[in-house]
Amino acid sequence: MSLSCSTEPWHAGLDRGRWISDDGVRLARPPSAVIVEGDRELRALLTLVVATTGVRTHAAVDGIHGLQLFRQVMPTLVVSDVAAASLDGLALCRRIRHEEPWPPTAIILFTARDRDPDIDAVLALGQVTYVAKREGVGAVIAAISRLLPQVRPSLDLD
Repeated sequence: MSLSCSTEPWHAGLDRGRWISDDGVRLARPPSAVIVEGDRELRALLTLVVATTGVRTHAAVDGIHGLQLFRQVMPTLVVSDVAAASLDGLALCRRIRHEEPWPPTAIILFTARDRDPDIDAVLALGQVTYVAKREGVGAVIAAISRLLPQVRPSLDLD
């Protein structure tokens, strides 16, 4: 049995996060996220805020742990600090793109770093979004809504 991904918009219970076998049977793949952030308080806040969108969250303190969680969970979304310890967010993105299944995992780089050629190279890998930490957690929620239209935030951060 081979699998393909539906690209139908969110309506009537269908979303682009559903897997469809060649015989037309839909297999649910509920949205999940791996949050990679070294700062304990910010990691807790991101985990809480992302969970309010209905996405199951898994938190990692560094890039190596984040990659391990990615391999275990195969999430719909990864939110990573570029400056993550042990394996930085840019290297994490490259590793994810190298080993992931189809469809690609959406990635948000949430960072204090300004955009530079290294970040731009990772953004070019596809389905990677840059969010500056100075924009706040609300910008992460907005990015999640763009990347995963099937999720609906239940927390108003404005």
